[in-house]
Amino acid sequence: MLDYVKMPDFIDKYKAYLEFDGSVQYLSYVTKPEYRVNLEKTL
Repeated sequence: MLDYVKMPDFIDKYKAYLEFDGSVQYLSYVTKPEYRVNLEKTL
């Protein structure tokens, strides 16, 4: 499924959904001018 998704932020969100193990994950990112993850944390 991830082969069809082209937007990097959607890829990270969908991966978190697929790998959900019951823990809450926080992802902070910027999409403009280029995609960059600022913070990725499990709460």
